[in-house]
Amino acid sequence: MGIGPVMLDVVGTQLTAEDEARLRHPLVGGVILFKRNYESPGQLMELTAAIHALRTPPLLIAVDHEVVNRVRLHLFSPALKKCKVSGNVADVMCIVNLRLCKQCACGN
Repeated sequence: MGIGPVMLDVVGTQLTAEDEARLRHPLVGGVILFKRNYESPGQLMELTAAIHALRTPPLLIAVDHEVVNRVRLHLFSPALKKCKVSGNVADVMCIVNLRLCKQCACGN
């Protein structure tokens, strides 16, 4: 199945059964993450991995500016010290889509 033209949001920091059903719909092409979807870098990576695991090819994941600002606050946390990212939108998208990104300095 390919990806469709519709971008959706999800309810919280983890996917619900309802989220998963909606994201599997053939017209869906991606997800927009908002501040309510973010708790920590690790949680964000788990959420994005769960979203990517739902479909092949994986759904596009976009972030609202609120997520960019919250991730910037955590860039100096011990878990992310080895990441040499500036906190700009491209770097946050790199963190969000880490499994797809080849340019992230984290090397993960």
